[in-house]
Amino acid sequence: MIERHSQREMLAKRVQTAGGWDAVRRDCLSFAAQHTDGFYSNWHDTNLPPAILALRPLSVEYAPEYGCIRMRIFGMHASGGHSKPYFGLEVDTSTNNASYNHGTGYDNGRGVIGNHHSIAKQVAEGVYELY
Repeated sequence: MIERHSQREMLAKRVQTAGGWDAVRRDCLSFAAQHTDGFYSNWHDTNLPPAILALRPLSVEYAPEYGCIRMRIFGMHASGGHSKPYFGLEVDTSTNNASYNHGTGYDNGRGVIGNHHSIAKQVAEGVYELY
């Protein structure tokens, strides 16, 4: 899919600007440690660690029971228009998530394009691409 290819290219540039996957994971770990009760943020929140901000996520969500932070990087449902497909990341923040199946815990998009994903693919140590 052409859109997915361009999303990956844009994300690769943002990850490089963030300092690489290690910097993204490090900031996610420290962010989770600061928000032990969980966290939800949408695109206009600037109170995020630098590596996460560099990814320009549309939303950031941390639910301690899943042991990972989920970021929606791209994706928007458009009624009657062209919906942009969901593309995001999940970053492990805990060793407690050994039984967690990445890409499953948070999905409330109910199959709606732009709000839903069905594939989780590991792209770096503890980092999963969702689409």
